[in-house]
Amino acid sequence: MKILIVDDDASARRLLSRFVLSAGELEIYEASSLAAARQAIAAHSPEVVLIDLCLDPADRRNRDGLVLLREVREQSTAVPIVVTVAGEMVEIREAMRSGAYTYILKDELCEELVAPVIRDLRTRRSLEQEVLGLHGLVGTSAAMQQLRRTIRRVAAAEEPALILGPTGSGKELVARAIHALSPRSSMPLVAVNCSGFLESLAEAQLFGHQKGYFTGANKARVGFFGEVGAGTLFFDEIAELALPLQGKLLRVLENRTFRMLGASEDTRFPGRVLAATHVDLAERRQQGRFRDDLYYRLDVLTVRVPALDERKEDIPALAEHFLRAAPRQVSLSDDAKDALMKLSWGGNVRELRNLMNRLSAFVDTAVVEAADVRKYKSADAERSAPALNDSLSELTAGLSLRATKKQNVIRLLQNQIRLLEAEGASAEEICRILDVGRASLFRLKAGKGEEEKT
Repeated sequence: MKILIVDDDASARRLLSRFVLSAGELEIYEASSLAAARQAIAAHSPEVVLIDLCLDPADRRNRDGLVLLREVREQSTAVPIVVTVAGEMVEIREAMRSGAYTYILKDELCEELVAPVIRDLRTRRSLEQEVLGLHGLVGTSAAMQQLRRTIRRVAAAEEPALILGPTGSGKELVARAIHALSPRSSMPLVAVNCSGFLESLAEAQLFGHQKGYFTGANKARVGFFGEVGAGTLFFDEIAELALPLQGKLLRVLENRTFRMLGASEDTRFPGRVLAATHVDLAERRQQGRFRDDLYYRLDVLTVRVPALDERKEDIPALAEHFLRAAPRQVSLSDDAKDALMKLSWGGNVRELRNLMNRLSAFVDTAVVEAADVRKYKSADAERSAPALNDSLSELTAGLSLRATKKQNVIRLLQNQIRLLEAEGASAEEICRILDVGRASLFRLKAGKGEEEKT
């Protein structure tokens, strides 16, 4: 781990260096001024910066130290620690508000004080790197460095967070990383896909229900809010949540309680909510499809996940990361890496991962060349073209928008049938709950829709 010590007093720097080194094998850099510290940060990218609040003894208000602290917090991934004297409590409080990890008093400077702080930070950084790597958040681009900084800060907070980014950019991975780096990491993370809800049953799935609340409810069921406890509840595709459910979610966030269906008392919700979407929520709000009050309640902390085309310098590292996880090990030539960086990635990280899996499976040689990349990347377009042509043919044959929507409803009904059967509901009970006849129920279970009757 790299550590930068910034202090205008050479003897103080030497003393701090000695105490820091007692925490283990570390790289130590020193700077005596704000300008020198900026140069050292640019040259060495330290992971921890020890900052003397009073860099300039003539500066009674300690502005240089605070300026450096804020720059470190905003512009790097380093953890800032302030070093000062006991009499500067006003400055210490301001430093902590500005994002200092902790403070060390020069009056009490000793190995027993400094070394444990450094060891704790080294353990924390190792965990962070492990977590971020595990969740595929790979890359050294400016966009990824900013994303990592944001993840660390959001992970340490308790408020709801809204994760925004295009399809395939890794929003769920970001949510999982936030949870894994948070104080709730030992508690459950429950992911809910809002696009898969059937409104008539979604409330029971979210909040749970008491035994006998509806016909077929042979036992009580704990919903997602009860299941997560004090952990993290992640709403993926939050824009697809029905308006009535949006109102109920808002009440949970405001009151920190929910009520199981059929229950007479509220249950406390001690957990945290994260939400993600790839759509423009401002547009949805203008259309009346997303509540303003819920938006402002969720958008306390915002995490923006960049598209892959915004961080193309990360593509080689990402590609190699995915190849290492593939069943068959292959490597990329330099020309192949260049080819990957020149291509457009509308499907983002997901598209790149899928391409690496295809290359691992189908390329005969141990080294993937640029021609292989172009061949199997273009296979995406070739596979999608027949589907598009088929869709156009169906449309010209008379497939209406209404019929398309009907197919979506059928798929949702089939999902709900499986859920009700898992809870022990009989065929008669399912027919009553879903308001369908027995013949329609059997057609749905067989994978057929109403349109097949004609």
